[in-house]
Amino acid sequence: MLCGAFGAGFLRMLSASAGMFGRLHPPLYLRLALGGAIVGPIATGYPEVWGNG
Repeated sequence: MLCGAFGAGFLRMLSASAGMFGRLHPPLYLRLALGGAIVGPIATGYPEVWGNG
């Protein structure tokens, strides 16, 4: 039950963030920099986020 609730919340959060980033229209280099700024700190603790998929 708890995992199901967590999964539903995660999907809602994922959908909301996709909608938020879909409204942004900065130049490509800024989008790439933003992605690196978000994933970089995560990758320091969890290097597997750099993998494919």
